[in-house]
Amino acid sequence: MGMRHAWGQDLPFGLSTADRRQHTYIVGKTGTGKTTLLANMIVQDIAAGRGVGVIDPHGDLAYELLNSIPPSRTDDVVYFDPADYEYPIGLNLLQSSSPDSRHLITS
Repeated sequence: MGMRHAWGQDLPFGLSTADRRQHTYIVGKTGTGKTTLLANMIVQDIAAGRGVGVIDPHGDLAYELLNSIPPSRTDDVVYFDPADYEYPIGLNLLQSSSPDSRHLITS
């Protein structure tokens, strides 16, 4: 949380922890800082010891975030890159589901 000066007083500004636990929709033109905002929020959460999940279709943000992980959190990281054929990781979404609910998971 930051502070902003308005109407002669300092007011809190930012997204609360409760708000950050919800979906956040960030829109803007190319080059306006959307990815930088997300990266800063993710780095703050990692530094605070909170869990973070990042789905990055291009891979640029995820790769950049790997350099921002403090040594104390490296054992908490799972980097899943389905395009990495040298080190493939199996992912079976049906493994822990009951046979009765598998049709719901696949749909």
